[in-house]
Amino acid sequence: LMFQFPFLRRDFTDLKITTQGFISLSDVISSTQYIAPLMANFKPLPANNPTQDIRLLYNSDSRDHFSGAKMLLETQITAGQFDFQLRLDVTGTIYMLYKSVPLLIEDINMNDHQVTAGISGGHAEGKTTPIPYDTISLLTSRQTARISSNQ
Repeated sequence: LMFQFPFLRRDFTDLKITTQGFISLSDVISSTQYIAPLMANFKPLPANNPTQDIRLLYNSDSRDHFSGAKMLLETQITAGQFDFQLRLDVTGTIYMLYKSVPLLIEDINMNDHQVTAGISGGHAEGKTTPIPYDTISLLTSRQTARISSNQ
């Protein structure tokens, strides 16, 4: 990042974009500290395949935009393509924008990968399930959620 992003009372300048629909703020890619427009078992395709696109769209001193376009689920390819964006602002505000969400979250296969939309700051001691800081309900195919991480 070109700025310090305040997240759960810490400032981050490095993050990892994953093919699974989330950004990891941990030192290693994990689902302990994340920002997830939609974390699911997306099928990574070869880099030369133009149908799936995960990228940093815009980078500035005050905001970054990330995009997941034409994302397909590993075990539910016929469900259709997921398209979403994530914007992080220097103020700590997180925007999650959804263009196409062909399935409700509860209808996505959770056997192989955690499925969620929201943010998490870590695990409870002795537990392996992340404690969500906030979650988002995707009841429609087009919804915008605004979360401030400075609360």
